[in-house]
Amino acid sequence: MLPQLPASSPDRLSRVELPPASWWVGLLALGLAISACLGLVAQHLTGMSLPGCGAEGGCSLLAESAWGNWGGWPLSFVGLAYFAALTAAWCLQRRGVFSRITKWVIRAGLVFSCVLLGVMFSRGQWCAYCVAIHLANLIVLLSSETQKITRESPEWRPIVAATGTFAAVSLVLGGIHLFQERSVEQQLAAEAEESRERVLAAAQTPQLDAGNVEATPRTSTPAVPASPSDSEAEVFRGRYRLGPERARMRIVAFADYQCGDCRFFDETAERLLRERDDVAFSLKHFPFCTDCNHRIQQNRHPNACRAALAAEAAGILAGEEGFWRLHHWLLSRQGTFTDEELRAALPGLGFANAEEFLDVMQGPETLRRVRADIDEALALGIVTTPFIFINGVEFKGWQTPGALQATAKALAEANAEFLTAAADEPMSGLERHFLLWKNFPAVELPRPAMPWTRGPDDAHVRILLMAEHASPESREASQLLRDIAGEYPSVQLVFRHFPLSKAFNPALKDLPQDPYPESLPRAVIAQAAGMLAGNDAFWAAHAWLLEHEGTLNIGDVREFSARQKIDADVLLAKMKSPEVQRAIRDDVLLGLRASMRWAPKIAINGRPVSGWRSHPGVVRRIVEYVLDNDSGAANGTSAERLN
Repeated sequence: MLPQLPASSPDRLSRVELPPASWWVGLLALGLAISACLGLVAQHLTGMSLPGCGAEGGCSLLAESAWGNWGGWPLSFVGLAYFAALTAAWCLQRRGVFSRITKWVIRAGLVFSCVLLGVMFSRGQWCAYCVAIHLANLIVLLSSETQKITRESPEWRPIVAATGTFAAVSLVLGGIHLFQERSVEQQLAAEAEESRERVLAAAQTPQLDAGNVEATPRTSTPAVPASPSDSEAEVFRGRYRLGPERARMRIVAFADYQCGDCRFFDETAERLLRERDDVAFSLKHFPFCTDCNHRIQQNRHPNACRAALAAEAAGILAGEEGFWRLHHWLLSRQGTFTDEELRAALPGLGFANAEEFLDVMQGPETLRRVRADIDEALALGIVTTPFIFINGVEFKGWQTPGALQATAKALAEANAEFLTAAADEPMSGLERHFLLWKNFPAVELPRPAMPWTRGPDDAHVRILLMAEHASPESREASQLLRDIAGEYPSVQLVFRHFPLSKAFNPALKDLPQDPYPESLPRAVIAQAAGMLAGNDAFWAAHAWLLEHEGTLNIGDVREFSARQKIDADVLLAKMKSPEVQRAIRDDVLLGLRASMRWAPKIAINGRPVSGWRSHPGVVRRIVEYVLDNDSGAANGTSAERLN
């Protein structure tokens, strides 16, 4: 006799309950959130830029803010650990039946999402990946609310799984983060040590200090006014100084009031000033804002120019003391303020007449002073802030704890002279940009099937220009490089497209509109001409497009076609072909892969060239260096390089 199965067994075997559709929707939303978090984590750890999330975009600006991390722990790490933990709990819930604890965790997560969305709205900075995360969070909440709540005691398996997952993910991310920080700390420490040695070497070299009859040390640090006249403009110092006029250690910082690292350096330098009486500190402006900085292409710090103007207005009206009072107020507010907030603060800062202050702040002399600092920074090859000089020598690795103190101590032990700023002669910008190129690692990019080149394929020097045909900058770069390629027989110029068009270029996603609307149609004309009539036709179109300002029309294209003996109708048809657009898009994608976000960009034998606009001679300096040193020559013709 066969044993009888329990009566409930057939039902259990025949009924397989799948979770409801809302459960699957919630799981997919969690997958979306995890994917977006992974992208932001990868951006933080690798320094890469996500599409639409470059250095000028909302992602980076929000990540740099106080909301971007908690005590040095990136918010993207917290988000990834949270959603991974929630996914573990979600998968272990019984069929459509959720515990109250799980639901309340999800509700709390949505509240936090709302807070972060409010921050983005108030700052006017939007991150597409963050928005996707918060939208996914809302979908998760709606999906969970459709699930029944168990009346039984809470199931502990999901809670334990979620807690363990959160801890495991956080531990892994923490380990990677710690390893990365240790590597950065070691690099900064090495840079600080190298900078200290160069400062000491400069101190041991006889210095010409105008008017320095005797180098007598000061034992106090009076606030000596340091507002140089026009005849003293060549002296390397700021208009206002903290510390003695003659000092062993003379610090000059180019800074931006909305730069977090600048704020940190200022605190470090002023702490050193309180500890020692042989240190002087002055500040110069380099705002990352298009309102006053003509070499900045996008507003990374929208209020930085106004902050610099406010500081200079305070100096004009109240001298050194007024400048430093407003300087510290600006730093305390991270350089952000409205006119109303400034008016309210001015009386407490010693400026009773707010309207007079604002008039001076908006006056021509104030703007002239800020722009004079910017022009000096560009002449010195400065492209970032804070940029620190000690006794005229660039000082890297200042972030290393105790780096400035150790340098001051080393100068004292070496019995360095007490000198004025007239003794400091920083390296020229041309030489600085040359060294930046020389020390930069090369990155290879695949060469296109139809490269646009001028010069021999076996050239020792390969100059890569990634540009478009509408901006003055691209016109300037092309003319400079074509002249050099024509002058040196062993130089090859290679052109690749990088139109500043949102339709083709994800790097411009955060911009409200195309900076150069003509950029894409011009790229199409040049590419189509080259595909139809060869390399010479491309370069002829390239030169014609750069010379032809304003909006192009069909008549212009027909005129060019007649000049080049190309059938105009065939050219117009070719411009609409998929292969033309595909070739341009491939160039853009390769540029993005090399972290390119704007055009034009120049690379020589795989290394990027910076500062070529303010120092055009740097290109010739590099070319001649490569021609004189076989080790710097290009190796083969199978690849181009750019970074």
